Amino acid sequence: LSMIQEARPKNTLAAYEPKQREFRDFCERKQYQDADTVTEDKLLLFLTEEVADRPLRAKSLKAAEDTPLQATRLAWRSVRSYTTAITDLYRTQKALGMNAHPSPREDNISDLFTFEFEGEGPTRCMPLIFTTRAGKQNQHGRLETAGALRNKNPLICMLGGLAFYLLYRWDIAADEPFPDL
Repeated sequence: LSMIQEARPKNTLAAYEPKQREFRDFCERKQYQDADTVTEDKLLLFLTEEVADRPLRAKSLKAAEDTPLQATRLAWRSVRSYTTAITDLYRTQKALGMNAHPSPREDNISDLFTFEFEGEGPTRCMPLIFTTRAGKQNQHGRLETAGALRNKNPLICMLGGLAFYLLYRWDIAADEPFPDL
C-alpha cells in the first residue's frame, strides 16, 4: 500500500488530501461511533450537507462579474472529485483491514449480453457486450459500452475469464446465494 501511495502523482495527493481531511472533520463533528470509516450513507450525507449546495470558496473566472460569491455553486465535476477522493480513502481503509463495509461507489455493469454475428466465418462469432454506468468520467457524461470476442488463447479470452469467475463465485466459493433475477 505504501508503494502505491508513494508512486501516486503529487497532483493526485494534493487534490485528495484536503477533501479527505474535510470528510474526517465532518465525521468528527457528527460524532460517529466508527469515526471516519467510509460508508455509502456517510458519503451521501457528507455530499448533500457539506459539498453539493455549497458556494465556491473563491470566485470563479467563469462567473459573471456581478454575481456575488454566495450565489455561486460547485459544478457536478467538483462534487464527483469529492466522491473520488473519499472512495480512495475507503480503498485505503479496506486495504488496511479497517473497513468491512461494501464499496460506497460500486462499479456496476448495468447490462451484459451477447448475440451471434451470422456469416462471419467458419466458426460462430459471439461478442460479449457490456455497459457500465459507473467508472472513469468521460468528457460527455455518456454511458460506457465495451465489447470482447473469444480468443483461442485462454490467458487472454475475456469470455472464458468471465465464465470461470461466475463458476468460482457462485459454485465453488458459494459465499453468497445466486442472485434472484
